[in-house]
Amino acid sequence: MGRTSDTPEVSWNVGDQCMAMCSRDKLHDTKSRAIEKKKIKKQRLLQREVEIESFCEKEKNRWLNFSKKMIKTGKTKKSIFASPEALDGRVGVGTCGIGGKPMTKFTVLNNSSKKQ
Repeated sequence: MGRTSDTPEVSWNVGDQCMAMCSRDKLHDTKSRAIEKKKIKKQRLLQREVEIESFCEKEKNRWLNFSKKMIKTGKTKKSIFASPEALDGRVGVGTCGIGGKPMTKFTVLNNSSKKQ
C-alpha cells in the first residue's frame, strides 16, 4: 500500500486522533505520540553508549601502555633471602644490594655539654 501522488501527505502532531494497527490486525482509536522524540532519545542513548565505550577503551589502552613499562626485561630481581657474599653476612639483612656490608657507624652525641 504505497502512496500515490494523488494522496495528500498528512503531518501528524502530538495528541491528534488517528487509527492505529493493533497486534491482531485491527484498527482502534488512539492519539499520536511523540515518535520522533523517542527516536531522538534512542539516538542520544546509542551515542552516549558509544562515547562511554570509546572512553573505556581509551582508559584500557592507557593502562596497558603503563603496565608494559613496568615489565623490565633483562634485569633480575635480587632476593633478600639469597646467601650473602661476605663470610659474616646475614640472610635478609641489608636489602637493596648492600648485603654483607658492616653496620653503619653513627656518632653518639654527648648530652653533658658545657654551658657558658
